Amino acid sequence: MKRFILMLCLLLSGCDLVVDIDIPLKNPSLVVNLVFDPQNKWSAYVGRNNQVLDTAVVRVANALVVIYAGGQSVDTLTYLDHGYYGSDDYPALEVDYEVRVSAPDFADVTANSFAPVPAQITSVSIGPEVSDKGKSFTNVKIVFKDDPATENFYELTLETVDDNMDSNGNIIQETRPIAMTTDDPLSTTGQSDEVFALQFKDVLFNGKENSYSFTAISGQLNYAKSVILRLRTISKDLYLYRTTTIAQGLASDNRFAQPVNVYNNIHNGFGIFAGAASSVYVDTKPTPYITSVSPDHGKAGDVILISGGNFIYGEQSSVSVLFYSDSNPHGISSRRLRPTADVIEAVVPEGASTGKIRVDAIGGIVFSPDEFFIDE
Repeated sequence: MKRFILMLCLLLSGCDLVVDIDIPLKNPSLVVNLVFDPQNKWSAYVGRNNQVLDTAVVRVANALVVIYAGGQSVDTLTYLDHGYYGSDDYPALEVDYEVRVSAPDFADVTANSFAPVPAQITSVSIGPEVSDKGKSFTNVKIVFKDDPATENFYELTLETVDDNMDSNGNIIQETRPIAMTTDDPLSTTGQSDEVFALQFKDVLFNGKENSYSFTAISGQLNYAKSVILRLRTISKDLYLYRTTTIAQGLASDNRFAQPVNVYNNIHNGFGIFAGAASSVYVDTKPTPYITSVSPDHGKAGDVILISGGNFIYGEQSSVSVLFYSDSNPHGISSRRLRPTADVIEAVVPEGASTGKIRVDAIGGIVFSPDEFFIDE
């Protein structure tokens, strides 16, 4: 128990009133966050809850994290860094797991959950880009089969993957989560709210093939190298945790809203222990390639032909040609080009230097097999 002194200045009388207040502080409790998926290795975060005057996140590095199944220990997670514990093993579907976490000066905590069988995605349709009020949108519909034997809860996420260049000139892949919104009445994440995960349950379509429509807050889906849509069948614990977390965030922005408590299933502590299993839809564009550049030399203003394939995907055309430059590490773009699926007509720009030619297309970044020589 700590003692705090509250000093009140009474302006009218010019006196100070000193009041001693004893505020009981409870012993801190462990906080455990462990969401497991058979596609990923075991990973957990362990910390402690903040006291009234605490401002920093407090991690716990000396905890014992043990996973049980059927009353038997099946895995012990080892400490990694920054409060995270991990293992080289993977959880399994439909196994009732228990986590037990202990640490000096804390009460032991436990929780139970399982990873449900994922729903089967039957089709995904991605519409064209639509622009409205300066924003770009893409309508998406997913069709999947729901298991009639159980009450199911779902979480949907969307990502794009594109090629990019790092500072050393190497091709790297960058993954970007896409914000979404929906007016589907099944959504529990708040209709018209822009979120990175949509949650819903099978109240109205239990045991049936169901379609779910949403809008991606991006016009780049048709121009991305890959689009990854992940439908996660989640446990009820995770569904309640996610929906109450979102509700609390919305309530915190509204001074008139009722406070929302985040769902917690950690006995004697705080946090979430919950399972999920994913079905994944991936749409990857064909990778472009260059077979030859003709001629293999020239000067600024010359027209060249770049031959290869997959420069254009369907009706989508987003192609750029860059020439090597000593003065510009990012390369110099061709002033004019006429791409087809297998040939690009480009103009050698001013300032180009001898080096390989780079083509950026929807399916990725590719370099010419040989250098293009600049005539002196």
